[in-house]
Amino acid sequence: MKKLLKCLLIGIKCAWYLIGCYFAWILAYSNHPEKYPLEMRYRKVRKLVIFILKHARVDLRLSNLIELNTEESLFLVSNHMSALDPLFLVALSEKPIRFVSKIENRKLPFAGRILMAMDSFFLDRDDPRQAILIFREAYETIQNKTAHICIYPEGTRNRHPYEQDLGEFHPGSFKIPVKRKLDIYPVAIFGTQAIFGNDDFDHKHLIQVSFLDKLNAEEVALMKTTDLADQLHNTMNKAFLDLRAKNIEYRSKKEYKGKLHPWWKELPPL
Repeated sequence: MKKLLKCLLIGIKCAWYLIGCYFAWILAYSNHPEKYPLEMRYRKVRKLVIFILKHARVDLRLSNLIELNTEESLFLVSNHMSALDPLFLVALSEKPIRFVSKIENRKLPFAGRILMAMDSFFLDRDDPRQAILIFREAYETIQNKTAHICIYPEGTRNRHPYEQDLGEFHPGSFKIPVKRKLDIYPVAIFGTQAIFGNDDFDHKHLIQVSFLDKLNAEEVALMKTTDLADQLHNTMNKAFLDLRAKNIEYRSKKEYKGKLHPWWKELPPL
């Protein structure tokens, strides 16, 4: 019941703006993205994302933040906690990010349209040929330096983050960096599952985003995708467990009470 009420409360706070955005540009951008520059669409999405997070009482804490607003395009790899995970990378990056998402997410009534507006890739795991075309386009995006690429190698979200480690990484997620000799930038995230969770309405939600050491292209090119998946899983799982321990300490000390630090004022400009 608390979860439902929280969703409704956040929805009410943001409803006028969400509805306005939906009819003003979300429908148009998602139906005909080819008519609008990606930079324009992404900037609108980013503004909406920051607005939503400000009203969701997010206590965002970053560690080892890398330069995302760079001319080069990066291949980002993140663990998956909830459907809200992409929002935090979008909030941090002025440069567009194109996410690789399962094809089922395309049908989501609101989030699906936002993903389409950002030129996300919708992967059908039952269609290997389609996957090849997507990976080819993703590589071209990096080569042309038009956007970052972000993939979630677990393939599904971690539904029990306080009891379970990261899920198994799918080796196929790393075909692009292995074949094309790309650097990999791992990102560990924890806490996004709580935003629409069962906490009280006045609780802050600790969201931690940690950027780990990159894997150099030369090292990546010498590895099999299975070995790379295992190595990244081990590295990111250690970071995940560390973030989880900090989250538990945050809750035990009841730091979720009190004034919210306006982290959004420190973000790159819109």
